[in-house]
Amino acid sequence: NLTIHGVTKQVTFPATITLHADKVEARTEFVINRQDFGVTYPGRADDLVQDNVAMQINFVAPRA
Repeated sequence: NLTIHGVTKQVTFPATITLHADKVEARTEFVINRQDFGVTYPGRADDLVQDNVAMQINFVAPRA
């Protein structure tokens, strides 16, 4: 579940998980539509604010 701006939606995405001797790494890139989460901006016709937002997540944690 992903919560943005107080709105929670179920989101699925591909991820690459790498196990090392001392840590675990996970990486992913995916796109969400900001309006699905209530993030609205009327903008102008030539505005650069797009509805689709690219998300990139890199996660590193020690391996127990």
